[in-house]
Amino acid sequence: MPIASNVNTCFGSPIPDLTAVGVGTSFTWYSDAALTNVVGVNSPFATGQTAVGVYTYYVTETQNGCQSPSTTVTLEIYALPNTGPINHW
Repeated sequence: MPIASNVNTCFGSPIPDLTAVGVGTSFTWYSDAALTNVVGVNSPFATGQTAVGVYTYYVTETQNGCQSPSTTVTLEIYALPNTGPINHW
């Protein structure tokens, strides 16, 4: 099973790639827990997401033709704080 960490960042900042490590020779990223929709291969993986929200991905590793169980990884893009109008007295 690959090891991967969740990623958090603020809207407007560069979006870090998701990374996975393990003993496998390749990594496959999916957008669904059923592992039917492949959205990327290998590590690091650039999600392409830029909007505020929480995005969940599932990554597996393959070694000697055998695929591991998936690891869940989330990317969360935070909204910028609303500071409101600035009053000048």
